[in-house]
Amino acid sequence: MAEGMKKAFVVYCSQAGSTRHAAQVIEKALDGLNVNVRTVDLGKEKKWEPIFQEIVESGNRACLFIGSPVYAGHPVPPIMQFIERMPATPGLFPVPFVTWGQVVSGLALYDMVSELRTKNVKVIGGAKILAVHSMMWDSPRPLGHGHPNAASSAGPAQRNARPTRSPARLSPNSRMIAFTAMSVFKSVRKVL
Repeated sequence: MAEGMKKAFVVYCSQAGSTRHAAQVIEKALDGLNVNVRTVDLGKEKKWEPIFQEIVESGNRACLFIGSPVYAGHPVPPIMQFIERMPATPGLFPVPFVTWGQVVSGLALYDMVSELRTKNVKVIGGAKILAVHSMMWDSPRPLGHGHPNAASSAGPAQRNARPTRSPARLSPNSRMIAFTAMSVFKSVRKVL
């Protein structure tokens, strides 16, 4: 386990799969740092009290990566409800992240951070991850074309490849997401 850090939580909601994939990349990056990670899909997990209890029991020095797709400029309701119901935990260091479809990322991160701050926590970072817009999966050239996937960091020939049309085929730019997760987590360890 990481020095000084007791646990990391990766909590997300993902209707189309982009946010789930980003959460899985974060989980894998933290596993690579030998961190004890608890991942929760709020779309599947309906009983949140045990999760809240785990967060509280982790006491001081826990990290919460919490992710949502952006719909109509805001995080999805289950994410905001989770944050609203979460008990105040001063030793928790949240890192909100959103996936968005290149139209507008809106106030999603702001909404999440504002609610997290009411929980007496120190928000230590945040991330916006570009994705194909959900209303354009069948378009020959959708907004967010090539994102989030490995091609977004590849050369021009790969970037001009035909877009992915199915959310199940989305492959996030794992290196960038993993780098962000590891950088944030290593920063938390230094502070503690």
